[in-house]
Amino acid sequence: MRNVELDPDYTILRWTPEFHALTQAMIPWTKAFVTDDYASGIKALKAALARVPAGDEHGLAFALHVGLARLHALNQEWPQSVAAYRVAWDASPRRIDIAPWLLIRMADAAE
Repeated sequence: MRNVELDPDYTILRWTPEFHALTQAMIPWTKAFVTDDYASGIKALKAALARVPAGDEHGLAFALHVGLARLHALNQEWPQSVAAYRVAWDASPRRIDIAPWLLIRMADAAE
């Protein structure tokens, strides 16, 4: 090792393989959210879930299920939203930084 750079406030953008994989996987969610075409987004995310590689070291399944749950909620498909949130919660690895929001959104969808 020749150099160590601390960046606790994350001020330097890093295009890591994880970020690249996640952004590519979430393109259908972004398009559906922007265009209000939730049904197409749901279909695209389900197709993307079928392509998640074995091992899923970047947490793609987690991100895709959260996106799927959100689109189901926006489409007022509450049972499907709750089911997708539950699958996301069980996924590994999952992002701990958004875990509380996941539980809150799941509770909202379950009402």
